[in-house]
Amino acid sequence: MKKLRLTSPKAMSQFGFRLAKKVLKKSPSKVGARVLALVGDLGSGKTTFVQGFMKGLGVKAPITSPTFLIIRRYPLKNLFYRTVFHIDLYRLKKLSELHVLNFGETLKDNRALMVVEWADKAKKIFKKADWISFAHESPRSRVVTIEE
Repeated sequence: MKKLRLTSPKAMSQFGFRLAKKVLKKSPSKVGARVLALVGDLGSGKTTFVQGFMKGLGVKAPITSPTFLIIRRYPLKNLFYRTVFHIDLYRLKKLSELHVLNFGETLKDNRALMVVEWADKAKKIFKKADWISFAHESPRSRVVTIEE
């Protein structure tokens, strides 16, 4: 477990960027998608982290949380990974809602990355995920805990 204290949105975005660069250097799992499961209260930095992470992956499109769409797909030009999925489970009421989105197939794709906000709403599904928790420490400071 690793804890970081980040004191600005810029620092949060830079952390996401650096983590993406590390992820891109690792070969994919043979058993399914690489999942970053993000948890934390509203305003704790999850989306800001994802924006930096996506930039680090080379995604050029503007990144907004897919709260109403639930899932957005971005192609990648990488030796190991071909797609990143940005998922927001905030509005999820039942796990069965994910079946409509072909979620199970995406989880099986070892060339996919998944970045999931509000992942705690589907803990059963993300057993092998890398969990990252975001917490308010003060109005300007966030504590990020990484459990890999």
